[in-house]
Amino acid sequence: RYLRARFKPASALPLYWHIGRPNFGDDINPDFFGRLAKSDFRFAINQNQRHFLGIGSILERATSKSIVVGSGFLRPPQEILTVPLEIVCVRGELSRAVFPKTFDIPVGDPMVLIDRFVAPVPKRRRLALIPHTTNVVRAREIAGTSVDVIDPTIDPWAVIEEIAASEAVMSQSLHGLVVADALGIPNIWIEPTSSMAGGNFKFDDYFSTLD
Repeated sequence: RYLRARFKPASALPLYWHIGRPNFGDDINPDFFGRLAKSDFRFAINQNQRHFLGIGSILERATSKSIVVGSGFLRPPQEILTVPLEIVCVRGELSRAVFPKTFDIPVGDPMVLIDRFVAPVPKRRRLALIPHTTNVVRAREIAGTSVDVIDPTIDPWAVIEEIAASEAVMSQSLHGLVVADALGIPNIWIEPTSSMAGGNFKFDDYFSTLD
């Protein structure tokens, strides 16, 4: 995945996102922004050159050359060490509060725009569970036959289609909740386990943008 993202034409726009354990909320970045901007994106190898900072809890990775497009913090930072080149928006009020009040920063996770790219699909299940990437096996063990488990580590657009085909969603995944909200699907948050870095922060950050 890293190599595919890295070795693209030099004309592609540089975008930084987290490439680690497969996770649709991270992995969708280049294709999502590509559809949104009608441009091709490549992984920003050198963050000391101008680049976009995409979806995810990666705002602490911002440099003086970052253009922030919806990133958020994973946990409350003690201080801002680097002011980004430009901030289009950050994920939520908790991330915005870290910056000086003189900054006029809109809030919102870019994934709320996912409904622009998802056609209506027939509902195939009453209830789906989207576990954290570390809990997929355990989720399948406890879900039984009445709840379908959506694996967040598979192809990002396949995950989104599975969410769209659900009447309701339970999610440990932040972007499982964001996608469900964007598609108007009733959902409920399952709080993080100890294996999830950052605890509740990124969820509270996103929830701060809702009524």
